[in-house]
Amino acid sequence: MPCGGWIRPSGSARGRWSRSRGDYDEAARQYQRALDISERLGDQAHTASSYGQLAVLAQDRGDYDEAARQHQRALDIFGRLGDQEGTARSHHQLGVLAQDPGDYDEATRQHQRALDISERLGDQAGTARSHHQLGVLAQDRGDYDEATRQHQRALDISGRLGDQAGTARSHHQLGVLAQDPGDYDEATRQHQRALDIFERLGDQAGTASSYHNLGVLAQDRGDYDEATRQYQRALDISERLGDQAGTTRSYSQLGILEKDRGGPAATAITWHVKALAIRLRLGSPQPGIDLRRLAAYRSGTGAGPFHQHPGSGGRQPRLG
Repeated sequence: MPCGGWIRPSGSARGRWSRSRGDYDEAARQYQRALDISERLGDQAHTASSYGQLAVLAQDRGDYDEAARQHQRALDIFGRLGDQEGTARSHHQLGVLAQDPGDYDEATRQHQRALDISERLGDQAGTARSHHQLGVLAQDRGDYDEATRQHQRALDISGRLGDQAGTARSHHQLGVLAQDPGDYDEATRQHQRALDIFERLGDQAGTASSYHNLGVLAQDRGDYDEATRQYQRALDISERLGDQAGTTRSYSQLGILEKDRGGPAATAITWHVKALAIRLRLGSPQPGIDLRRLAAYRSGTGAGPFHQHPGSGGRQPRLG
């Protein structure tokens, strides 16, 4: 319930909605609106939450310094309020922030602080969240045994709580973990478990993510037709949701797939151009993903194929 009987500023929900679709400028406007209202009301709890949301948004855009400033503001307020759950969330987010550029020692410290607080509070959901993130961190460091232990702990807690969304996230991560060393059968089982739960929950974004990962798995195995089907399913959902970030991810992967399967360079270029156009429009921190691919095509094939694609506003290339 909102603190003090106040209604949570609607800009916060609208900001989350815009961010989930990759519209970072609109998300920033809505989060700032929520922050302004909370500050005017003297609502410190929601002020801290707005700082946290602005921090996550800055992190999405690759502005790590701004993200750190906003997370620290949130942490300071939660500390003054004695809000231990909020403090744990801030440490969690600071851990994710440190993890992105590869500062694993600092990330470990922050996630451990979040875990310690959650365990002290008996907050099982927060404990599961910390185990999950420590698993991702161990995975990034190449410690697959530790990653498996942490993700299994998160899965066990989510199962006890009946947290289906958390269970699905753990299955997803265990699938990625199995995929890295090439255990494709186990990876498929885990991703399929995640997909089944997301579909049962009606979680369209989660469903699209599972389709995408099953596509990556099929591509790694050389089953390009199956990869195409899975990417198209993910793309259809992302476009229906208006999820620009998900749409961009599918475009990029379809471009990579086209190269792997030896398709026309012009088709792969089209996918990457469409992805790049969205990334640039949204101010995404990752335009280099497609720029590097396009530069490689330009270097390898010359300018010819670039004159053949329909451009970012043209008809999509036919799949399959």
